[in-house]
Amino acid sequence: MNFIKVVAVLGLVSLISACSGTVKTMPENSSYKYNGEQYSTVTISLEQAKVSDEGSFNAQAFKTTLENALKEQGLISDGQKTALRVDLKNVNLRSQGAAVLLGFLAGSDTIEGTVTLLDANNQIINKFDVDASYAAGGLIGGQDGMRMDWLYAKFAELTWQTIKGS
Repeated sequence: MNFIKVVAVLGLVSLISACSGTVKTMPENSSYKYNGEQYSTVTISLEQAKVSDEGSFNAQAFKTTLENALKEQGLISDGQKTALRVDLKNVNLRSQGAAVLLGFLAGSDTIEGTVTLLDANNQIINKFDVDASYAAGGLIGGQDGMRMDWLYAKFAELTWQTIKGS
C-alpha cells in the first residue's frame, strides 16, 4: 500500500513539474510597458540555433502555435506595422524512445530563444529570452506529438505573458 502511495505521489509531482520555463528580460529594455500593441508579422529564425532533436522539431507547427496563442491574447492584428521575431538559440529534444522509457530521467526537451518586438521603423521595442522545457515521459507524456505540443504552447505562453507583463 505504501509503495502505491509513493508511486502516485511521484507521478503527480512529475506531472505538475513536467513543463516549465523562465524568461530573462534584457536590462536595456527594463522600462518596457505593454500599451496594447499588436503585431502583424511573426517570424521564426533558426539561423543561430543549435538543433539536436531526432527530427521531432517542426518550425511551422511551432510558429502556428505561437501565432494562435498571440491571437487569443489579442496581440496579432493584420495591417499593423509592428513585428515579433523569435531567434531560436537552442532546440534540444529527447528521442521518443528515451522520453517514453526513461521519462524525466532522460533529461528534458528544451526550446530557448530570444523574442524581439519591433516597431514600424524596425526599432527594438522590447527583447527577452525565453526558455521552455518539458520533462515528462512514459507512454502518454513521452509521445513526440504530445511533448512538442506542450513545449510549443509553453514557449508561446511565456511569450505573451512577458509582452503583457502578466
